[in-house]
Amino acid sequence: MSVELITFVFQSIFIRVLLIEDTIWFIASDIAKALGYKKPRNAITMHCKRAKSLIDIDALIYAVQENQEVRALDPKTKLIPEIDVYKLTT
Repeated sequence: MSVELITFVFQSIFIRVLLIEDTIWFIASDIAKALGYKKPRNAITMHCKRAKSLIDIDALIYAVQENQEVRALDPKTKLIPEIDVYKLTT
């Protein structure tokens, strides 16, 4: 199982994405901040029904062993799939 952390910059805000196998998971707080939410945690709770904590994703065990960047993330970090990114924009 492969896990990769990719970082993009959008309007001076870092957007981190986890690529787990062929599935893209966005770091929810990065997306909410980039979209201008004053309270990212509230926005994620309200709009992102498919959000999962890093500890809920099966790839975490592999990532901790193989990927130093992923290991540095808090296990409670919320990840969202692409469809929840769109939900935050509406």
